[in-house]
Amino acid sequence: METLDILKVLMSGKKGSKLPQANEGNSIWDALPIKGLKNGILLTKYDYIAFMEVMPINLKLRSDREQNYVMEKYEELLKKIRVPFYMTTISKKADLKEHISYVEKLVETEEVEAVREMTLEYRDFVKEAARKETVKKRFIVAIPYQQVKGIEAPFDEAESWLHQICSDYEDAMQECGNEIKVSWDNQFTAQILFELLNVKSSERERIPRLES
Repeated sequence: METLDILKVLMSGKKGSKLPQANEGNSIWDALPIKGLKNGILLTKYDYIAFMEVMPINLKLRSDREQNYVMEKYEELLKKIRVPFYMTTISKKADLKEHISYVEKLVETEEVEAVREMTLEYRDFVKEAARKETVKKRFIVAIPYQQVKGIEAPFDEAESWLHQICSDYEDAMQECGNEIKVSWDNQFTAQILFELLNVKSSERERIPRLES
């Protein structure tokens, strides 16, 4: 199944359903100006958009000096990246079952009693977090290609520009202490789109492996 076909089916909210016909209407899909995905870049009727994932840092755990340093670097980022970019958060319930199972296996095989006790305490901590339905968050940055209004730019030109801007953004965010995940792969972008538009469904399933 093609990339857009998979997205349409999953966005329809009917797992395993047939792809809806154009005249049947798919309210979510029809409302979006999406044309497709290419090399990890979202193609819309109006522009090209690249996505990145930012791994957050906890400023509260940093010293005042470190906090000031991070803020200064972020100000430098805003001055350096003189193009619009958008940030959004994907929040969903974290599934900790596999991690708990992994920790319990470590407990069973650990021979050092002190380490075993520490691992048990950690397991109990994770179980408590799962009981409280801990929320997992993804911080997403979207950068649209800045093209001349009314003039559609060639894809190669937009791709080159987005690569450069994303590279600059990544370097600047790393100066702030953040790790950045950038992938020029349709799978990465499709999963972000799916999670943005289907928060509930994305807690239970992921985008199937797309055809290359």
